Amino acid sequence: MYIKTKIFVFLFVFSLIGTFSTKTAQAQDPNYSQFFSNPLYYNPAYTGISQGLRTRLDYRKQWPNLRNDFQTYNFNADVSIREFPGSGGLGLMFDKDRAGAGFLETSTASLLAAVRIRLTESIFTQVGIMSSFVQKNVNWDKYVFTDQINPRYGNIYETGFITPGNDQLSYPDFNVGAVFRFAQPSHSTTNIFGTFGFAVHHVFAPSVSFFDNSAPLPRKYVIHADMIIETEGYSKRYSSSRNRSSHNYSEKKINPGIYYEKQGEFQTFALGLNMYYKSLYGGIWYRNSEFSFANAESLVLLLGINTIFNEVSRVKVMYSYDLALDDDLLKTGGAHEISLIFELDNVSLFGGSSSSFGNKYKTGKNKYEMMECSPF
Repeated sequence: MYIKTKIFVFLFVFSLIGTFSTKTAQAQDPNYSQFFSNPLYYNPAYTGISQGLRTRLDYRKQWPNLRNDFQTYNFNADVSIREFPGSGGLGLMFDKDRAGAGFLETSTASLLAAVRIRLTESIFTQVGIMSSFVQKNVNWDKYVFTDQINPRYGNIYETGFITPGNDQLSYPDFNVGAVFRFAQPSHSTTNIFGTFGFAVHHVFAPSVSFFDNSAPLPRKYVIHADMIIETEGYSKRYSSSRNRSSHNYSEKKINPGIYYEKQGEFQTFALGLNMYYKSLYGGIWYRNSEFSFANAESLVLLLGINTIFNEVSRVKVMYSYDLALDDDLLKTGGAHEISLIFELDNVSLFGGSSSSFGNKYKTGKNKYEMMECSPF
C-alpha cells in the first residue's frame, strides 16, 4: 500500500507541474469546495459587490490519509467604492498551494479591481480583473521517479532523471470576469436575489515549464449561478434606521446554486444547496468531474455559524468535508476545508458613506439597496 501511495502521489504531482512533456501534460489550479465562501478566487467581478469591507481566510487539506497530502491557503480582502460613477471595488489576494510534502509550492499575490454598471433599480452588473504575480518552487530531491521503484522492494534505485538548472519559476498572470445580480422582492415577506457570473483565468496562458520547452498553463473557464431566497424578510433584531449603511440580516435563507469550471482536460461540476437559520449554516453539495449523476465523485457537507456583533459587523465560520464516493478516492480521506469571513458594512476608502453615490435609487429599503447587503 505504501508503494502504491508513493507512486500515486508522484503521478498526480507530475501532472500538476505539467512540464515534463512538451505538449501533452497540463497543469490544474487548486480547487475549493466552498466556492461560495471564496468568490474572489473564482471571479474577480465579485470585488466590492457588497458594501463595506470583506476579508476571508480559507484553508483546505485534501486527501489527509495519504502520506503526502495537498494543502492550500488563501487570504483575500475587498472593499466597495460607491463614491464615484462606475466604481465597484478594490481588493487584494494572497494564495499558497503546497503539493505533497513540499514537492511543489505555488505562491500568488494579486490585485483586483471591478467597475459597476447599474442597469435598472433591481439589476446591476460588475466587471472585474485580477492581476497576479506567481512564483513556483520545486524540490527535486523529494520526488520518487518510476526508475527508482522496484516492484517488490519499493524505492531502492538511483534515478537517471537529470534535473533542470532552476528550481524556481516566476510569471505574471491575469483573470477577468463579470457578474449580474438582480433582486425581486415580493409584496410578502419573501425576497429573492440572484447572481449569475462567468470568468476566464490565465487569459494569456503563461508558460509554467521549469525546462526550456514551452508549457502554457491552460485557460480556466468558470460559470456559476445562485439564488438567495429570504423566506422571512429582514430580522427585526436591529431596527435602527439612523445609519443608512446598515442592513439587517434575515433570520432564514435558502441558497441553491450551480458551479462549473473547465481547465484543459479537467472539469468540475457542483450542484447544491445552503441553508441559514438563526445564525446557523448548513449545506450539501454534489461534486463530479462531469455532468453525470451515475458516477458520483463526492458530496460536500457544510456547517457554519454567523456571529452578528451589530448592524454593520459580523463574523462567519464555515467548515466543510468532502465525502468521497468514488471507489478510487475512498481511502484518501476526502478533504477538510475551513473559511473565516469578517464583514464590516460601514468601511469606506474615502471616508464617506459606502453607498452615497447614486441617490436616484436610494429611497428607503428598495430593491437596489437590499442588493448591497452581504447576501449569504
